[in-house]
Amino acid sequence: MLGLLFFCLTSCSLAPRIITYDAASLAEDHTIGIASNPFTSMGMLLSRIKIFTTETLWRTHIKLFCYPFLQSEIPPISNNRSYLDKEKFNRWLDKKIGNPVKGNIRIFISGNNFFPILEENILNAEKYVNLSTYIFDNDQYGIYFADLLRRKSKTVQIKVIADLLGSVNAWENSKNKENSENQKSPDIFLYLMENSKIKLRKSRNIWLTSDHIKMIIIDGKKVFFGGMNIGNEYRYDWRDMMFEVKGDLTMEFKKIFYHAWYKHSLFSDFLYFFQNTLKGGINKDLAGSTEFHVLKTTTYKHEIYNAQLEAARRAKHHIYVENPYLWNEAFLYELCAARNRGVDVRVTIPGKLDAKNFSGINKRVANILMSYGVRVFIYPGTSHIKAASFDGWVCFGTANYDDLSLHKNREVDLATSDSQFSKKLEQQVLLEGQNLSSELREPYQIEVSDWLKYKFKNYL
Repeated sequence: MLGLLFFCLTSCSLAPRIITYDAASLAEDHTIGIASNPFTSMGMLLSRIKIFTTETLWRTHIKLFCYPFLQSEIPPISNNRSYLDKEKFNRWLDKKIGNPVKGNIRIFISGNNFFPILEENILNAEKYVNLSTYIFDNDQYGIYFADLLRRKSKTVQIKVIADLLGSVNAWENSKNKENSENQKSPDIFLYLMENSKIKLRKSRNIWLTSDHIKMIIIDGKKVFFGGMNIGNEYRYDWRDMMFEVKGDLTMEFKKIFYHAWYKHSLFSDFLYFFQNTLKGGINKDLAGSTEFHVLKTTTYKHEIYNAQLEAARRAKHHIYVENPYLWNEAFLYELCAARNRGVDVRVTIPGKLDAKNFSGINKRVANILMSYGVRVFIYPGTSHIKAASFDGWVCFGTANYDDLSLHKNREVDLATSDSQFSKKLEQQVLLEGQNLSSELREPYQIEVSDWLKYKFKNYL
């Protein structure tokens, strides 16, 4: 428990959310959870201490020795038509991350376009449905979706992994909401298992680390993954994005799912080595035509962070980013440094952040970026999209640009330099996001509370 105390007092980015994380679950995760996972729990704690130390030193280095050496005058956009050397960068990725995997991907923007397709695929599943989500809300759509899974569990196997910390926090935010029958919203975990054959595992939040991955595997033949959780906002309101994945890539997501499934079981440190995490077949009829690197974040791996920092450093022509949480100091600096080199850097952030208390941080971020010549676009609502292009090398998935997604939580992104897919993502997502937004022309007026939140954003 000394480790937990250290973590909460120093490197805990989830401190405010612990208020909604009930004491019984907190105690269970940090007693039974640690006892069930003694090796990984201690390894996670040591890694968190290391991350806190190195990132604090790196942020100080950037502030003292990097920003001061950028040009004080904003340079014009370079007329140089050269681009990031994709061949060299892919070799760097192969060495640091591993070889790419082939697959085919279809893009869905907005819940209205995605969820009807997902529901149809669940209804047509023949063998199993594996679902992993950060939030399974107990609002109207959450209950509707739970009913869909409960009915389907009578004919096929349904496995659900839901993050307790993320879900309970969402329940608290919608505490006063009522379902369509004007009844108090239920505990969705109990509701899922009531009169059903669903197998449910709540992700253990040891050291308050969350499973932020959202994916649904249908019969091993296709996978849906991206930014959408299960709830009203994702179904009806927000600008968000999901992907349908086919080909060999489905096996990679299947590995990720089963690794998490056994990780959240009792005594998983001991059982994991005796489990066949790849049981069940997948469709090998279509390997896929496009190569993608699979990038991950765990407490030990920071592939999403390292790959995108390197891409920003190598970019020569343009960088387009859309993400709700652009809080990481190193990534912010690389965007400013790229603009200082004459790169066309554009960022789209939401005017309304889903974590409403921290919207002021985005205002401060926008002002910093603007001061170095980065074009900042404000989406008129909540955008939950997580995508970026660095001279046509695109990266997309579940991760934000904050300390949680880049260093602590479980995340997965895909990346490719395939020109056809990259052009599609740039046009349909990133440039379209800019078109739907208003470019910020004048800096925000910053309140003292906004300034303080920005200063302590890595510890909130």
